[in-house]
Amino acid sequence: MRDIMGLSQAPKEGETPLSKTSKKSFIKKGETFKRPQGMHRELFNLLVNQGKEMSKSMEQSIVPSDTKTGYRNVKAQIGFRRSRKWQYKPFLNEARNDGLQLKHWEREDRKPTEPYPFARFNKVLPIPKFSDAEYERFIRDPKWSKSETEHLFDLCERFDLRWPVIMDRFDFKTFKSTKTMEDLKERYYDVVNELNAARGNNVEPLSYDVEHEKRRKEQLCKLWNRTKEQIKEEEDLKLAMKKIETKRREREKKVSDLKRILQAADRASNSPSPGGLSPGGSSHKRRGMFKKTGAPGAAQLMTPTEASHGIRFHEFRSSGPHLRSQEIRLPSNVGQKKMKNIDIVVERLKLDVFPHAHEEIVKSYNEFRSDVVVLLELKTALQAAESELEVLRNRMQNELGRTFDIEPRFQVKDNEIGDRPKTRGKGAPTSRRRITQMLEIIPGGLPTTRKRKATERASPAPELKRSSRSTHS
Repeated sequence: MRDIMGLSQAPKEGETPLSKTSKKSFIKKGETFKRPQGMHRELFNLLVNQGKEMSKSMEQSIVPSDTKTGYRNVKAQIGFRRSRKWQYKPFLNEARNDGLQLKHWEREDRKPTEPYPFARFNKVLPIPKFSDAEYERFIRDPKWSKSETEHLFDLCERFDLRWPVIMDRFDFKTFKSTKTMEDLKERYYDVVNELNAARGNNVEPLSYDVEHEKRRKEQLCKLWNRTKEQIKEEEDLKLAMKKIETKRREREKKVSDLKRILQAADRASNSPSPGGLSPGGSSHKRRGMFKKTGAPGAAQLMTPTEASHGIRFHEFRSSGPHLRSQEIRLPSNVGQKKMKNIDIVVERLKLDVFPHAHEEIVKSYNEFRSDVVVLLELKTALQAAESELEVLRNRMQNELGRTFDIEPRFQVKDNEIGDRPKTRGKGAPTSRRRITQMLEIIPGGLPTTRKRKATERASPAPELKRSSRSTHS
């Protein structure tokens, strides 16, 4: 052993061959090794190390030692108690009825009267029994005989409604039957429902659709029996459908952009000219909302265009499921003022902010909020029309010395007091305008009109025309 390990010196008295002092390198100094072909570098570094410390590393890597460091430490905490004894004993499973006795290893201190611990996992389904009178009165069927029905229920009880096993063990030869698994399941569920109804059991009836189950299995068989060419064709169709959906979305985006451009051009063409009798200082947003009607050169009244269409909710046209509650969310392009008015109306009418997401409720709720926005725009238009008429009446009184009366249907404040319209007669509003009272007008129209009115009263007509031209320019 000393010759194999390269230990030429004999150990001293009281020293073991594997002690620290007996370690010695068996590699000569200055001798180098070349890594053999196919040997991993990590393994070669364990055997040989470059430099003068090669022999030292070899001793640390390969030569065993009697040190008490490293892997010599005891990790397992073994107690001083005596180990428990185990015995190979027979046992009975309470879940079985055949009295089969098996053996297993168990601790000696376990009580023999304790039941088998895995017997509690044996759950047996309650299969109903029926008498001859109940069969003749409730569950008689010309397609099934009594013995055949009893045989079916016996198999259901033995195999816990495992229908593939029941189908395999059903005695078709004796009964000369060609029934399928779906027919067996339909007969079982029909009998159970009839017995529960006859006995007055308050149990929800079991439902089983035979035709749906047959179509489902037929579709599964067709899906399983597809060839590689059919699978490839289906993948190509899916890719083509994705391309069609992408092109459709791009086309819809182009159409919406084109409509937006046309609406902007229509608003620009319908805006009043700088030299007209329409008062200056009106914003571009308000000019785009109204268009002129009547003969040219006269006092022209502004009426709402068809551009105000309320809220356009998001349409879920993409394939795949979505929550119907997502259809209630307002689009991101709805302004804060409109959202605030919608919340005020919903709160004062004591409606649910997030109602039950039924199809009809969602549709009606969205239409209601869209109508609230349209009503807000109409109220803003009515206030702007009233302001325009007041300005024109003041100008007519200053320039021509004549005046005219504003119809009650163009008056906002006088008709919002109380539940009923204050002004009656010809031209009066027909509705009580209850919801209109809840809406807050978008600011920007009335203060400007008041400033213009004060300017017109203080300045003569020619200066007013010049100021209006300068304002438009």
